[in-house]
Amino acid sequence: MIDALVTYHSQSGTTKSLAESIATGLAEGDVSYEIKPISEVGVNDLINYRAILIGTPVYYGMPSSEIIKFFEESVTIHGRLEGKLGGAFATSSYIGGGNETACLAILKSMMVHGMLIVGADKGDHFGPVGVGKPDDISFRSGNNYGKLMAKQIKRYLATEE
Repeated sequence: MIDALVTYHSQSGTTKSLAESIATGLAEGDVSYEIKPISEVGVNDLINYRAILIGTPVYYGMPSSEIIKFFEESVTIHGRLEGKLGGAFATSSYIGGGNETACLAILKSMMVHGMLIVGADKGDHFGPVGVGKPDDISFRSGNNYGKLMAKQIKRYLATEE
């Protein structure tokens, strides 16, 4: 089983850039991961990961329609994601552009699946966010969250033994 999936929808490449910074943090935390656009992920694929991180650009304070549709399709695997770790990330054009509400929408869907949410006590509490073009701040936020997720995956693995 692969430790983590980082998946995202990205129109301009900004959300993809944030996903890549999270993947860098996972790699630094020495866990196995895959990174791919949501268009290349089937809902049944989610069963093969210990942790699932989903990212979106923000549209009217919500995740993109591609992310919403993916969660609607996930009803076919309801009950099979229980206990997996979950995280969200989002990008918007402006400060106050809806990043936290988009992350919360993703996290709520994950909780309905029985997933365990990994929040951060420092920085972006609901998951890393990017505002405007990718910059050092969003890279650090994503990288730190990837490292935090790697730490939680290792804790999770220790309880499986």
